[in-house]
Amino acid sequence: IYQVLDRREIHRILSSSFVSSKVKVPCSAFITHSEWVADNNARSLVASRVDGFRYPVICKSLIACGEKKSHGMIIAPHFDSLFETMKSKYESEEAPSASKVRGWIIQEIVPHDGCIYKVYLLGDYAYVSAHQSIPPFKSSVMDKKALLWNSQEKFPLSSG
Repeated sequence: IYQVLDRREIHRILSSSFVSSKVKVPCSAFITHSEWVADNNARSLVASRVDGFRYPVICKSLIACGEKKSHGMIIAPHFDSLFETMKSKYESEEAPSASKVRGWIIQEIVPHDGCIYKVYLLGDYAYVSAHQSIPPFKSSVMDKKALLWNSQEKFPLSSG
């Protein structure tokens, strides 16, 4: 039995797999809990990692499954809302256990018409399924605040 991968490892595998293809892997940055607490200026740490990103961005836990918090997402229309929401989330989280890396992956949102495909592999068997995702929306409806969202629940913004 293989360990379920975290989002950083998934990103590494996908990025290296699509180097010569036309598949675009979104701009991504990683911030671990240990980096966050060790840095005296977390704001500049996050700013340096997302420099050049287009907004809105989505911020997800590095833990991809197996925990309730793995479904918590932040959608931020600009840097200040991203940082302030991350800060409040980090301050409320307990320190990570030695066996799990806590932290976030921040990615530019790639338009995808509200549908994502999940691929499951087991040996030579592959299964692909379509899932509802973030529907198309205008970031202007976010009212300058970040949106906290559980990906197992209905997306709270209309497509208006």
